Amino acid sequence: MVLIDSEREQRRLADENAASAAIGRIISSSINLNDVYDAFTEEVRGLVRFDWIFVSIVNLDTGLRRTDYVSGPSVSNIRKGNVTQLNGTFNGAVVQHRDCLVENFGDRDDTIKKSPILGAFAEAGFKSVLGVPLFSREKMIGTLLFMSAEEVPYSEGEITVARNVAAQIAGAMANAQTYAELLQAQTQLLRAHDERENRVLDRTEELEKTRDIALEATKAKSQFLEKMSHELRTPLNAVIGYSELLIDKAKDDDNTAIIPDLERMTASGNHLMMLVSDVLDLAKVEAGKMELSIEDFDISSAVDEVRIVSQPLARANNNSLAIVYPDDIGSMRTDQIKMRQMLFNLLSNASKFTEDGNIYLNVARQFRDGTDWIVFTVTDTGIGIKPEVVRKLFQPFTQADSPTARKYGGSGLGLSLCRTFTEMMGGTITVNSLFGSGSTFVIAVPATVTGPAADPTGQQVQQM
Repeated sequence: MVLIDSEREQRRLADENAASAAIGRIISSSINLNDVYDAFTEEVRGLVRFDWIFVSIVNLDTGLRRTDYVSGPSVSNIRKGNVTQLNGTFNGAVVQHRDCLVENFGDRDDTIKKSPILGAFAEAGFKSVLGVPLFSREKMIGTLLFMSAEEVPYSEGEITVARNVAAQIAGAMANAQTYAELLQAQTQLLRAHDERENRVLDRTEELEKTRDIALEATKAKSQFLEKMSHELRTPLNAVIGYSELLIDKAKDDDNTAIIPDLERMTASGNHLMMLVSDVLDLAKVEAGKMELSIEDFDISSAVDEVRIVSQPLARANNNSLAIVYPDDIGSMRTDQIKMRQMLFNLLSNASKFTEDGNIYLNVARQFRDGTDWIVFTVTDTGIGIKPEVVRKLFQPFTQADSPTARKYGGSGLGLSLCRTFTEMMGGTITVNSLFGSGSTFVIAVPATVTGPAADPTGQQVQQM
């Protein structure tokens, strides 16, 4: 007898292990809970007595349960998708007990009267129920109910099988929940990516429209400045020409009394012409029409011409102007007119912002990284420049602070053009200034500009 019981127990354990392995294979091969539910229903049919199996998902925060699986046809009050309160139900009792519960109720009418918890099952035609809690990482996530239409005295072996199956079912439910959350997160990420991409596209379109409007505005401004500059230059040339003729006539007639007034008129005309030329140059730069006219020229001759034009400006504020360069400074190949214009701008600024002081222009030839460079250094002992102004000094229309600008005037274009011309020549312009003690500007350009490759601004270079 003992041998027979032992063999029966061994067969039961073998069947239980086979059922557990089969359910495990389904769980590892599918994340579809319906496949898992159907598989375990078939595998445990010979191990646990039941007519129907019900799986519910519980939410302890809301106190609700939802029927997730029914093994057979839906019965009264128990259908897949039904949501009910846990309180006052057999599922709620299993959740509260946190362990297996077994109930048998043979008399349907008597059970309905005496036990509201079991009344729903008795009313549906069941007479036995085995309830098993479902845990995932010690958290209650659901219940598994084995229901029978006959009274079934569930054995310890059946309860053990139910517990083991419940553990597998809980794992499958947790995996499915994790997968669903991953899918939801992926969907949200894709949606967020699409929304962000659409926002980027919309913003790009807005920026392109804004850019096009700005380009049109810049083009219109440049065209206006170019046209107005030409319109102003014609009468200015006439004024300057006639004033110079009047000076010559006054000298011939020995009428020296009016010569200072005529010279002031000529100087004012030349100053206004310089401002107009700066505006015209700016318009050309913005329109991409600025060109370098490359030629060979003697450096000392070009510097001496700048000295002649700058000397009166320095004397006007009682400044001394000293220009120093070695006798063998030689020649260079670049745009002579723009080179002179840059030097005149720097010396003009130095003369304007210096009173009773000294202004120096030093010219030197240096050899850097296998290239011959010409370095022009303009130093003054004037008012200097504040640090906050130095940072934006080479931007168009940038001047010193308002009081200084009102006192000394100017268009704020000279240094911006100096930087543009210097970069077109492949060189650099730097400034070092101490407010109240003067400033030093350094222009360094290659002694030979070889062509467009030396121009970082995209402007044209013409060889002569």
